Amino acid sequence: MQDQGMPRWLIMSAFIVTCEYIVALLIGSRAGYPYRLPFDAYFITFSTAALLIVVAGMLYTLARFAFEGEQHPARRLLAMPKTPVMVFLGLVGLIALQLAVLMWLKVMLPKATGFWADDVLADVDNLLFFGNDPWIISHRLFGWASPLIDDAYATWGPLKTICLLSLIFLPESDTKGRLILSYFLVVSLTAVGQYALPSAGPIFYEHLCLGDRFAALPYQPWAVEARDYLWRDYLIGGGLPGGGISAMPSLHVGLAFWIAMCVTAVLPRLAFLAYAYAAIIVIGSVHLGWHYAVDAIGAGLIVLVSSTLARRLAVQRKDEVVAPGNPVTQ
Repeated sequence: MQDQGMPRWLIMSAFIVTCEYIVALLIGSRAGYPYRLPFDAYFITFSTAALLIVVAGMLYTLARFAFEGEQHPARRLLAMPKTPVMVFLGLVGLIALQLAVLMWLKVMLPKATGFWADDVLADVDNLLFFGNDPWIISHRLFGWASPLIDDAYATWGPLKTICLLSLIFLPESDTKGRLILSYFLVVSLTAVGQYALPSAGPIFYEHLCLGDRFAALPYQPWAVEARDYLWRDYLIGGGLPGGGISAMPSLHVGLAFWIAMCVTAVLPRLAFLAYAYAAIIVIGSVHLGWHYAVDAIGAGLIVLVSSTLARRLAVQRKDEVVAPGNPVTQ
């Protein structure tokens, strides 16, 4: 059995992450690097998890070979193709590296540009909703569900991680490549958008001495806890895992749509539930004070662009070798 070459989506994803680091270094050179790079918090954690999964997989494979009556399980294991393991480790490493550079870029945002777009975005929201701030409308309609929305919003991180890890273990196909590549594109283009319209969001409006426009917004327990954590990271100059403040566009909304896109492609019968969850995240982003409504619009456009680009870039060429039994899905 021969190893297959590295899939195109992995190479393209590595290129995207490399570009992000080049941009971060350029921005950092102008800001003077007055912060701590949260590299270790992500790369070490993800690398450890990846190695543990690989070791667990090797032990499972050895046990299966032994159960099948293989006289030399270790020899058979060593003879297996190495590329899938390398692809897995490479992907997990890229995920960790991208999370680190995303947090790095977010930490540099107030130092490099300042949060000048909050008033602009708040005014656009007010215009779009005919003289009303959208959070007021949201609380009129869904105020009774505020604790549930707060809890649902807190599940975003675990669900996003589960979705991404599930894709890793799918057989190689154009669909898998497109979905994973679109993830890297969504995250990277969101970072670009954050520098184009740098904002902190309603939840930090008063903290940044921008006024009391959102003083009456009723914040929920999970949101308050996360806000205080992020504000503490802001005050110390960054470095805490998951730190950094930015609102436009909303990565929460963007990756919620991405989750729905993945579920629709892999488990179409559950598409309704996935998009219902995305709708809750959209509402929650405004309802809880994290984002302006236009942040969700920006996120939706980024997902659309990312999906279109990924569909073009990740398609397996007809002359490339595909592992037997792995479908090439257009």
